[in-house]
Amino acid sequence: MSEHVRGPTLETEIVSRAMAAATALTGELHLRVDDAAVIHNLNMLAL
Repeated sequence: MSEHVRGPTLETEIVSRAMAAATALTGELHLRVDDAAVIHNLNMLAL
C-alpha cells in the first residue's frame, strides 16, 4: 500500500501557482491587484 504525503515544498508550490493564477485572472478582468494573500489553507485554498 502506497501512502501519498505532501511536503511543505509541494504545498508552497501549489499556493504560489494559485496566487499567480488569481493575480493573472484579475488582470484579464482589468482589475488592479497590488497584493494577494492566503486567507484559508486547510483542504481548500481561499485567496
